[in-house]
Amino acid sequence: MKKILLSILIIPFFAFSDVWVDYDLSEDVVELTVVQVEPNRLDDYLVNLEKTWVAAMNLQKELGFINDFAVWTTNEQSGTKANVLMTVNYSNISSAEPNKERDLAFAEAWEKMSSQQEQDEIVATYPTMRKILAHHFLRRVTYK
Repeated sequence: MKKILLSILIIPFFAFSDVWVDYDLSEDVVELTVVQVEPNRLDDYLVNLEKTWVAAMNLQKELGFINDFAVWTTNEQSGTKANVLMTVNYSNISSAEPNKERDLAFAEAWEKMSSQQEQDEIVATYPTMRKILAHHFLRRVTYK
């Protein structure tokens, strides 16, 4: 009986798994930003976010630079006080890297649709409203 119990406990230590053999990692990535918005400022933050980050993401999506994006809210109960999550979906990790041609094309298009003064005024309020808690790039794991 002891040998059976011991072998059950030891086997997991010798089990190995390998990427591409036991599971795959997606080529596409999701950029996740985790935000803590101050109490009673969530509505203000979300309205301002629509004029800045959401507008910029919509433009990047129209230009084909990103696949999709989303803003999520939580009923935070984990103790982290994170209450807004923002995601951006890219075809691959290189799509999230700096790219001179793409960045200049975005800047030119953004200039035509957005007032720099309004953007600066809105963005200046963010430090009093929120704190960025985490920033990650995620890949989906698919088990075989």
